[in-house]
Amino acid sequence: GVVTGLTCTKSNETKVSLSWNAADNATSYNVYKGSELIGTTTDCSYTYTGTFNVGDTASYTVKAVRGSAVGDGATIQVTTQRFRHMEYHRHLMHQVMFQ
Repeated sequence: GVVTGLTCTKSNETKVSLSWNAADNATSYNVYKGSELIGTTTDCSYTYTGTFNVGDTASYTVKAVRGSAVGDGATIQVTTQRFRHMEYHRHLMHQVMFQ
């Protein structure tokens, strides 16, 4: 099976959350940061927690696993965003509008 639709659903200073479409016949998925295996999961999502610097970019790859065979992976680049950046920005806009 081939992993498709890989996307980053959250990226901040403490976590990176990935989700993807199920691959045919996959029994589990390997998640890599660069070439390093950081986790395995049977779900179509994975959250990697750690400490990330704002503005750092890393590539994450998800590969479908079936038995001992590892399929082709999907890779995306994730740049760490400032924590709660959107809410903060919205708050600023709100203040400007009501002065």
